[in-house]
Amino acid sequence: MRDLKSAIRTHLYQGPIDPDTVATITSALETATRTLETSMTDTQAGDLTLTAIADVPTPSASKYLQQLCKHFQHKRPVNFDAQHGEISFAIGTCRLDANDQTLTLTLAARNEEEMEQLKDVVVRHLVRFAFREDIPIEWRD
Repeated sequence: MRDLKSAIRTHLYQGPIDPDTVATITSALETATRTLETSMTDTQAGDLTLTAIADVPTPSASKYLQQLCKHFQHKRPVNFDAQHGEISFAIGTCRLDANDQTLTLTLAARNEEEMEQLKDVVVRHLVRFAFREDIPIEWRD
């Protein structure tokens, strides 16, 4: 990154950057981004041996699913629509399924410590988004 900053600074001192240089810099940034995203999703499905499931009763299941996914998509790989979502964390995954009355959370992690961290992260955020409700979250392992 330091080399990239230095190269850009040098080119800026020399005057406007030509289109070929812009293309080269863009390509380098895209490659770095892909590498970073890959390293952030170092959890492979085969490594995840523990699961925990919680059925959260709420008429706002789809709303909370979308809020959680939108919140985490700024830093984590996320896929979602109104009824289903998946968030990939370095310590595991969170799958979300919503229907009219229930938000089902399915967590997968490699070990107990990471499972507890994953539960903590998901619950803290869900409780924050659902502050108007007192939602019970009980995990089945």
